Amino acid sequence: MRECYRVAPASLVAMLGAGLLSALLLSGKGLDPLVWGWFGLLGLATLARYWLARRFQRELVHPARTLRNESLYAVSGLVAGLLWAALLVLRAPHSQALQMVLALLVMAMAYTSIVTIGMSLKTYLALIAPPMGAATWAFLQNDRIAAEVPWPVILLLPIAILAALAMYRRSVMPGILNQQELQLLTSELHAMFDNTLVGIAHVRDRRFVTVNAECARIYGFTPEQMPGMSATDLLRTTPEGEPLVEQIGAALQQHGEAIYETAYRRPDGQMRRLLAQGHRFDRADRSKGTIWVMMDITERKEAELALAASEDAYRRLVQTVPSMIFSLDREGRIKFASDAGALQIVGLSASEILGRPFTDFTPPEQREHNMELFGTVLTGGVLAGIEARIVRGDGRRMTVSVSAQPLRGADGRIVGASAIAVDITERKQRESELQRTRDLLRSAIEAMSDGFILFDREDRIAMCNQRYAEMYGTGQRAEALVGKHFSELMLFNSQRAEQIPPEFLGDAQAWLRERQRRHREANGQPHVYETGDDRWIQVIKRRTSDGSVVGIYTDITQMKRSEEAVRILAQHDALTGLPNRRLMNDRLAQAIAQARRNDELVGLLLIDLDDFKPVNDEHGHRAGDEVLRIVALRLKECVREVDTVARYGGDEFVVVLSSVNRPRDAGLVAEKIIAALAEPIPALWVSQHDSRATEVKIGCSIGISMFPQDATQPDALLRCADAAMYVAKSRGRGCLVFHAEAPPKSQAQ
Repeated sequence: MRECYRVAPASLVAMLGAGLLSALLLSGKGLDPLVWGWFGLLGLATLARYWLARRFQRELVHPARTLRNESLYAVSGLVAGLLWAALLVLRAPHSQALQMVLALLVMAMAYTSIVTIGMSLKTYLALIAPPMGAATWAFLQNDRIAAEVPWPVILLLPIAILAALAMYRRSVMPGILNQQELQLLTSELHAMFDNTLVGIAHVRDRRFVTVNAECARIYGFTPEQMPGMSATDLLRTTPEGEPLVEQIGAALQQHGEAIYETAYRRPDGQMRRLLAQGHRFDRADRSKGTIWVMMDITERKEAELALAASEDAYRRLVQTVPSMIFSLDREGRIKFASDAGALQIVGLSASEILGRPFTDFTPPEQREHNMELFGTVLTGGVLAGIEARIVRGDGRRMTVSVSAQPLRGADGRIVGASAIAVDITERKQRESELQRTRDLLRSAIEAMSDGFILFDREDRIAMCNQRYAEMYGTGQRAEALVGKHFSELMLFNSQRAEQIPPEFLGDAQAWLRERQRRHREANGQPHVYETGDDRWIQVIKRRTSDGSVVGIYTDITQMKRSEEAVRILAQHDALTGLPNRRLMNDRLAQAIAQARRNDELVGLLLIDLDDFKPVNDEHGHRAGDEVLRIVALRLKECVREVDTVARYGGDEFVVVLSSVNRPRDAGLVAEKIIAALAEPIPALWVSQHDSRATEVKIGCSIGISMFPQDATQPDALLRCADAAMYVAKSRGRGCLVFHAEAPPKSQAQ
């Protein structure tokens, strides 16, 4: 079928030409639609057969499709044959000469098709049988031709065509098929020759005759350049030069073959490694030349050199590393050991320990345990970083870290163990010293009277002492706090109602953010916090070089209480506990400022005790002090909590009334005070004359000034109240006088 498809274009053009000639003859001078419609169909069928031939020619590489494609091509031929038969049957010419011409065209197609498609009998018969049958039928239908030409003669025409076909298939077709097979084999051999991965060259008289593409690539030329080149000249450019040429010639002369490996510099300057082997075609006839097969082994040689260098480096590494690399057989005997490692670990050379059981170098009390570990490896287990004690050749003991894994043979079975032993004696000593240092540090931290805490870089507690845990107030041990995050501590602080500093105006979230900011900064500045259990804690935090935070928590509650006591002593009367003159002035200024903002009144009462001097004279100063304390208590009972009762000095007291609606309210308070102090005071003391009185009676005189009617400044209000008090004093016991009601003379006083 290959020949059928190959000549298909020419045969199809010839058939289309015969169809055009037939259409012209049958249509005559006129334009016969039927005839030209037939010609159009014949053209379409011819194009279809051409497309199928081209496609099937490409698919000849798939033998499984050949029979199917031949059948499809035969069907396309049958369609064309039926079109010719339809023309001869439907448009049989009445002219005898024209009928003879058409018959000759059909016979010509039959004979020429023997050469073009005769190799496929089914395709030939499908194309030729219909028109031949139609032509024969047309002859028999023509009475004139039938009368002149006997019908056996007419039947001899298709018989002759079939005989010619048979002769073609028997005599000509085998030669054509053999030639096609030879051409196919030759093309396949050429394809294999050009596409093989090794270089192939035919050399005759020391010159290249034929080379493939790989051979040309190895030498750095194109396949077209190398034929005719001197192979000897190429060999002389190698590092071996002329001796290599003589060596190859001698080997070919003596054995008929030669093999060599050499380096070769290509024309582009690239150095390549070449391995070549040659054989004579005929040892008796040198004129036939030599066939050479060669390989570019540059990458392989580079890999071999790299592998050798790697093995050498590994060998030197194993022999020089201070750790001991060794292997054991299934009985536990040492089969290999690195020399430097053996000297470092056991104090003996590798040759001195080979063949000895590894248990020779383990303490007696550990041998059974070590054999159990070795058995684990022999069953497929792996040991990683196992600490063990060994006995050196000089009797000293040391600590090593051993890692081991099964050693398998070529068949995959475990034949022993490979291991590495690292001397960790010094490391263990350092760890022990470090642990002792840590213990001392821990003891020192626990002995601190202050709380100590260490946060890691993730703000989690890495360490704290018990004092901190006690100050923290959870009731937990210090160990239980390790690992907690700083945010958890803040949450606990909020849950135990930690006091929020006044400057944050009760904003708990703002206070929390400030605490977090201070923790992040850890700049060594002290910060004081008031806890929810009436304690004061001073915190100092510093950040370490590795990003951790160290905090010292000091309980300053007692110091704060002492400061508060000092503050109270500085601002309060030591005898009565009432605010002194200094604090009273501050409270009066605050009351005036508030009254200005709220458009209110402030009342100031200056109280002077009546008949107090006789108490001191008759009963002594202890009695006078007791009376003053009782007076202070009665004064506080007469005013509101927002008001201030202060001792002004000696037997004088001051009452500051805040947020007064009208002056009359201040007068009512003054009357209440006069009544309270007029009540007898029980004598709870023994007089200086050893006589016990049952009670004493005193009284008071009160001067009242009002803000803003009388004055707008604290000092001025005090002067006004003092002037009014003197007026009340002059009027007799138990009087009160408003400054606004005092006569001008008293004001002058």
